[in-house]
Amino acid sequence: MKKLMMLCGFVAVVALAPVANAQSVKRWGFDKSGDQEGWTVLPRLIGPVFGGAMWLHFSPRTTDIQAMTKWTYQENGDDSLVSQGKLEPEDASMITSPAGLGIVVREPMQLRLRVINLSPITDFLVAWRTSDQVWHKPNTATDASNSKQIRRCSMTPDTKDWQEVICSIDPSWTGTIDQIALLGGAIRGDLWIDFIEIVPGRSAPLADKPDLASDRVMPHVSIPGISQQGFEEAFKVFDRNLTVEAPIQGFNYPSVGWMKNSGWLTLDLSLAVNGTKWVNSRFSENIMRGFAEMQALNPDGRIDMWPGAAINGQVGDVSPMPRIFDVAWDMARRTQDEQLRDQIYQMMCKYVDWWLSGSKRDAQTGLVWAYLVDETWTDTSESPQMAGRNSIWEHFSHTDDPRLLAPIDLNVQVAAGAYYAAQLGKLLGKPDADVYRKKFDDLANAINTHLWDEKSGAYYNYDLPAHRLRLDLIASTFDPLRLGIAPDARKRRLLPKLVDPKLFNWGRWPLTSVARTNPAYDVASAGTKPNYDVESENDSWLAWFGNVWPLTNPTGVKALEEAGRPDLAAELNWKTIQIFHINYREYANPDTGKGGGAQDTTATAAIYIAAIIDHLFGIDYDAIEKRLTISPHIPKELYGKELKIERLILPTAKGDTRLSLSLRQSGPSRGRVEMAVSGPLPEGTLELSLPSGRKKVLVPMQAEWSGELQ
Repeated sequence: MKKLMMLCGFVAVVALAPVANAQSVKRWGFDKSGDQEGWTVLPRLIGPVFGGAMWLHFSPRTTDIQAMTKWTYQENGDDSLVSQGKLEPEDASMITSPAGLGIVVREPMQLRLRVINLSPITDFLVAWRTSDQVWHKPNTATDASNSKQIRRCSMTPDTKDWQEVICSIDPSWTGTIDQIALLGGAIRGDLWIDFIEIVPGRSAPLADKPDLASDRVMPHVSIPGISQQGFEEAFKVFDRNLTVEAPIQGFNYPSVGWMKNSGWLTLDLSLAVNGTKWVNSRFSENIMRGFAEMQALNPDGRIDMWPGAAINGQVGDVSPMPRIFDVAWDMARRTQDEQLRDQIYQMMCKYVDWWLSGSKRDAQTGLVWAYLVDETWTDTSESPQMAGRNSIWEHFSHTDDPRLLAPIDLNVQVAAGAYYAAQLGKLLGKPDADVYRKKFDDLANAINTHLWDEKSGAYYNYDLPAHRLRLDLIASTFDPLRLGIAPDARKRRLLPKLVDPKLFNWGRWPLTSVARTNPAYDVASAGTKPNYDVESENDSWLAWFGNVWPLTNPTGVKALEEAGRPDLAAELNWKTIQIFHINYREYANPDTGKGGGAQDTTATAAIYIAAIIDHLFGIDYDAIEKRLTISPHIPKELYGKELKIERLILPTAKGDTRLSLSLRQSGPSRGRVEMAVSGPLPEGTLELSLPSGRKKVLVPMQAEWSGELQ
């Protein structure tokens, strides 16, 4: 359902090594003013030569100011208008060399450039052809990725320093190059090219592949109805979606795509850490470093939806649903790296400040408003086919005023970001921690003031232009149960709705994204399309109006845990594990449990893993407070049965530390635990409890512990 409009999301990446003093096979120095040396420049980029360099100037193709304010333009630039038929397709080549080069390639070759890059471009493509090939000039760089004679190159954006960019001709390719082109572009900025040359040279060795799915790192589980093979398959999703090459599109570390053969999206990559943290701490910590470094490229503290966003490096008002706050809080507590912990704190504060700035917060209500892309329960693309279908879609359609909706889930996630920033700041002794606690309190008050309907006893999205609630009951109505936002009286009115099978399918496969009683409720039917399992293109949009989404249930589980209903949290968490076991799809049908949408999605695999380790077994490691916590959430179905997890890696500073755990819970407040730690023993405290029990066991860290919890 997600649209990837990436510059080169499907292009193989080669890390490159410069060749010292290599003699050029061909060189263009651009030393004579006015002489482009046979290169053809895309006309709107101008391309004058003076001062010893060729100057390329990037600017928007459109002058339609209203079109440029839409999130589609902010994310995809001119390509969004091309897809809408508002702009004609354009040659993707920035510059093209003269033909007839006659460069014979019998050994590995490199293309080298020296540039000043005052644009947001982090990646471009170098393409080449032989004299007997018809060179179809692609409309976009993504189209060009179908060619094998193309390679990706990386450079640092928005810097006045000269930098050398080195790209490899495919080392397995031989032939005679007749012509080359550089593909890419931006909606703003300037690029000066001092020289371009082709020299002999090999690519550098690829970076070591992070271990995300070997027997050495994967834990072993014994859970009734859950196979070890299926559990391991979730980790293998990360491995199949792994991109080792870096930097790529401004991200300086290995990453995982949101699905196989795709580039990554911020939402999905951040959620992936929920799973990767249990097998590779270094990889997961680097993802957090990558986000902090990407955020630093934007002057307003925003984190872009994906690394190729058109407005990279400038201010904007589009960002994905910030579930990264929960992940950042978790990683800051787990890491042993104090510098990274501080970096995460700064990232969280800047991101909270952006969400609560005047560009994203409604002055009258104090609520955060959303573009359609900021939502998780509805689609991230406009759909003319759905216009007028129902009130839910109508209030997500774009108007001239983009400040259309203040959603429940977005406001709760931003509130959580402020809450975690305050908590982390307090732990780190930061003087501004109380500032973020006040921001949390203010936003929580706005949620309770404007998103609650007293008559029906539920939270709803708020229509900002109409100054009224949208009385469409959706699963995020339960999100304010988090962090004490909803008062106790409102909790008592919300919970019966949660467990009513007629509303959100409790007792079968909950939670449906939309209440079953809502006129908009619909479930995509199985069809012939391999990726979305729907009968027609129109039906594909129905997937958002009733299916079970792995992005929704974890918030519900946390909300119930934090609201003091661990029994309900355990049931919802267990259903989430069951429905997505060996079913790492984008969503699932609430009637049949069958998966639909994209396959091998990293977010679903990670959410499944976290549901087992973080919630079912209740394992948490806090390096700041030096505490290992075991607080399992066992559903009634598993009472009296033994559950085991073995060889789980703990992110300690001392080396290969592993946790093994055996649980047998006989009732809500009684169970037996056997725990063993192998390898270097962590410092600090061991805390064990049953969430519904009457007391906690709090003892100094020890290699073994067994006993009854109650």
